[in-house]
Amino acid sequence: MSSWTPTTYKTKNWSDYHRALKQAYSDAAIQACLTIKVLFGLPLRQATGFVERLLELAGLDWTVPDFSTLCRRQRTFVNPSAKWVSFPE
Repeated sequence: MSSWTPTTYKTKNWSDYHRALKQAYSDAAIQACLTIKVLFGLPLRQATGFVERLLELAGLDWTVPDFSTLCRRQRTFVNPSAKWVSFPE
């Protein structure tokens, strides 16, 4: 009985490969998701699902930033509308 050997692939177009891996989302998309998160007090995963569902109900075929993208970008993103949101203590 012969042993199975995995098929190996060699990537020759690294620039196209890296460009395909990197999905860019606009600052407006990030701001919208983070504003929903803050406004409703949702965790990031729930905010992502909420925005996906809103877009689905609106009949729009737009992509929503995934959890890991939002997590990375929220550390450095300055939300200009955040100064207008205040919660009672």
